[in-house]
Amino acid sequence: MITSVKGENIKGLTFEQPLGRLTLILGPNGAGKSVRRDALLLALMGYIPGSAKKTNPEIFAAFSSSKEKMVVGFKTDGGYEFERGFVKQGDSVKQGYKVNKAKSAKEFYYETLGKSGGIKAVDVGAFMELSDQKKIDMLLELYPPKEDLTGIIDAATKGRAKILDFEDKARAKEAAAAELLVSKAALNLPPGTLADCAGAIIHAEAQLELAQENLNKANQEQAAAAAATEATAKAEEKAKAAAAEAKKKTDDAAKKQAETIKAHEEKAKQLEKAPELPLQPVAPVEPGQTSVAEKGEERAKGTMTVRELENFVERDAVLGSFKFVLEAFNEADCGSCMARLVVLREFKKYRKEG
Repeated sequence: MITSVKGENIKGLTFEQPLGRLTLILGPNGAGKSVRRDALLLALMGYIPGSAKKTNPEIFAAFSSSKEKMVVGFKTDGGYEFERGFVKQGDSVKQGYKVNKAKSAKEFYYETLGKSGGIKAVDVGAFMELSDQKKIDMLLELYPPKEDLTGIIDAATKGRAKILDFEDKARAKEAAAAELLVSKAALNLPPGTLADCAGAIIHAEAQLELAQENLNKANQEQAAAAAATEATAKAEEKAKAAAAEAKKKTDDAAKKQAETIKAHEEKAKQLEKAPELPLQPVAPVEPGQTSVAEKGEERAKGTMTVRELENFVERDAVLGSFKFVLEAFNEADCGSCMARLVVLREFKKYRKEG
């Protein structure tokens, strides 16, 4: 549930409004009632549903009271805080995202929003223009039934039993009608009983007509029951598919999160162990540099003192350690963290001074 909505530089207002399960906001014209609604919609969707202004520059021009930045956001009872910023850069306006006050990518913003309870905003005007089936689908998505499918399955079972009963009755009536037709054809009319025979024929025809009407009625009921059963089966299949898809998404998200956490833990362990490792082997000699072996030859020839050779070996080992630390930062995805930048600066400085 959303517990508060905030806005910064939106239509001249900066606020943080607490919200309950049902919140009624009252005030005179210009007090900021609509601004709070618009801030919540912008934070959730990035635009105002039903509005012609849907691009970033249009939204910024219509709502921002600052020439540089406008921020909207909200908090949930699950401990999440979401912020969406509209920042002007030259002639363009870009959106930035924060989750729990930390910058995030757009995909992570929406992924975390889904995990926080599936918060959704509904455009009532657009909803009223949908077909009846799409309205039903949207309502089921917003308010999924908590009950299982036992009731639907029981109703389908009873419907099938009723259809079988109708079919048995229809076959019995068809057999009776066939017997009447055979009896009528087999009549041997004796002389002088024409009126009696005519009466029997009329009676038999009436029974046949009644049997035909009952048969037609049974066929109609059977067709209606079959249609109801088909609709029930489709609803059941759709519900099962939706449940399976929701379970798959939940399992995939949990697996991905577990893998991410495990990877960060492994990298953290590597970084913790890094300071305890001995100095790394001397890095490969780059073009234009002098190797330790070449310096040794210079010492053997007497052109280099022992102290100069020791300083060169020590510098080469330190440079190797610098490179090892930088590689550890790269493996931990710390490409832009301050610690890596400081190590890189000192590495370049030490190599230049050497």
